[in-house]
Amino acid sequence: LVNMSLTGSVVCLPVLLIRKIHIIPRRYVSFLWIIPLFRFAIPVSIAGEYSLMAIFRNLTTKMIPLTVDTFPSGFVFANSLQFAEQYTPIIFKTDSLETLFVVFSIIWLSGLVVLMTFNIWSYLKIIQIKQRSSKLNDILYRSSEVTTPMAVGVLNPSIIIPGDYEYPTETVFIELHERLHIKRHDNLYKIIFLIIACFHWMNPIIWYSHKIFIADLEFACDDSVIKAIGSEHSHEYAHSLIASAEKQSWYLSKFGSSNMEKRVMQILDSNAIVQLSWILFAIFYGLLSYFLLANA
Repeated sequence: LVNMSLTGSVVCLPVLLIRKIHIIPRRYVSFLWIIPLFRFAIPVSIAGEYSLMAIFRNLTTKMIPLTVDTFPSGFVFANSLQFAEQYTPIIFKTDSLETLFVVFSIIWLSGLVVLMTFNIWSYLKIIQIKQRSSKLNDILYRSSEVTTPMAVGVLNPSIIIPGDYEYPTETVFIELHERLHIKRHDNLYKIIFLIIACFHWMNPIIWYSHKIFIADLEFACDDSVIKAIGSEHSHEYAHSLIASAEKQSWYLSKFGSSNMEKRVMQILDSNAIVQLSWILFAIFYGLLSYFLLANA
């Protein structure tokens, strides 16, 4: 887990820089975060000479091959801390290191249980709000218990808007925004990222990355909305975005966010930026994935 946390943190750094490249369409940027999530979630990877881990050889001095029934699998473990002799099964170099990791494991597990319990409680609270809400159409609900629009659920998704919103006059852009969140399966991505972050709760980099990831989902949805409605309606959409953000609540899915100024500027400047086609982005994404996911 510690090795995954270290290598995942290293991979987060170039993603944080690459996401700022303006020629990458905002609706694609959020997919960049899949790469570090693999690092945080999967302990093994292929070996590659032309990779970020090959550059940082001092961090990954020792790689441990994964064998299956005594045959090499082609995958290797990163042993950044070099506390283990082998991984299948794990054998520590000294008894004191093993004791240290037992204590660490108890602390880590306690934090994990607390975080998972809190997040499950928060999710159930939102589901209860939905059950008490009045239904307006196939997936749209209204409730006086929320102060900002949000998409809820994964298998049976729905949208909840505040009780003081006039339907349909004040909800056209809001509903479109949240429907695009549902179409893009953003709630599922949020849950996956949050679960992985809970497992690495001691690592501040993953929590910062989680915050940026949530913002990138909002940027992506804004970009998709402008593509759907046309740039001629961008000012109307920006106005509805600001009006909704003024009523935001701390624990609900965000139609507005702390990046409001950046989001509005992106909406209004959507036609001024030349962007990569999806084909060029796919090629770039494939090369980047190999560079960041392969071990030394």
